[in-house]
Amino acid sequence: MKKLLPILILTVLFITDSNACVTFVLKNNKSLVFGWNYEFDAGSGYLITNKTGMLKTSFIPQNENSITWISKYGSITFNQWGKEFPSGGINEKGLVVVQTMYIKTKYPDPDIRPAISELQWIQFQLDNFSTVQEVIENDKKLRITNNSIPLHYMICDKTGDVAVIEFINGKMICHQGNKLIFPVLANDSYEDSLIELRKYKGFGGTLDIPTNSTGPKSGNFIIASDYVKKYNSIENIINYSFSTLSISSEPRRTQWTIVFDLNSMDIHFKSLDNNKIKRISLENFDFACSSTLKMLDVSTDNPDNYIDYNHSIDENYINKAYNNPAIPWIKEAVPETVNNDKIKYIRTIKCK
Repeated sequence: MKKLLPILILTVLFITDSNACVTFVLKNNKSLVFGWNYEFDAGSGYLITNKTGMLKTSFIPQNENSITWISKYGSITFNQWGKEFPSGGINEKGLVVVQTMYIKTKYPDPDIRPAISELQWIQFQLDNFSTVQEVIENDKKLRITNNSIPLHYMICDKTGDVAVIEFINGKMICHQGNKLIFPVLANDSYEDSLIELRKYKGFGGTLDIPTNSTGPKSGNFIIASDYVKKYNSIENIINYSFSTLSISSEPRRTQWTIVFDLNSMDIHFKSLDNNKIKRISLENFDFACSSTLKMLDVSTDNPDNYIDYNHSIDENYINKAYNNPAIPWIKEAVPETVNNDKIKYIRTIKCK
């Protein structure tokens, strides 16, 4: 198929629009949960079911080599910039992949591997893999194009394997196992976050743990790490996760607060526009290619208020974010023709 232009967003614009996303993993004898704050100046978005058996080709610049695949697993994702471009999600095998901003990200230079954009990279992993190790090993076969937003990722599977994946100086850096001392990720590199963390009480230092995330460097990472370390398995793990996300957030910019329960395959979520916590279960959805796609506004009051997906609704969500006055710089970074090309691209995804 014809290759389409990607979203080109300048790193300098994200430097001025600083984020304070945070994500972590907690577990006890009964539950394995993944908490995630999505912080941004625009909060419109939706949950969507992603089906198996869908034929897809990566959305990349004209001069890049694309990759084509057929989705193997169904998933539910949180999307702001359109179907196929999620900010995070979970698939039916219990693999969770989410992103947070890291402005010093340097993706690989072009090589023999096909390319994919930074958000579609998330969908690719959810479509194709069930374990953290499979995601890591696939780096040999696929790279993120340089024309991408600077992100790093945290992933977890149903076995409890967790990893942080970063791209520094053009190479994938993976923190996993003994290299992942605390299963937490924010907006600095994992190594830099650990350096800051070691200055605080309980982690080898003398400073008091900060009371909010807006003051010290890596404040949200430090607070979340402290909460993860102090977790008592007797406490309700879902409630504790929401408390951790609340105390480590920047309240006026935390658009989505999400807790994935990998054992029960439930998703608990709320938004800045609707603070009511909702719950949905992956077990209630049909991911077969012949099924009807379902979507749900992230700020809904009723978690059963799913509607049938159609391209016009998706286009409205994309344009709502694109035209949001809270992020006026987006139009300087993303030409309208590029935004329109992405809308056209989404319509090309079909059952094989």
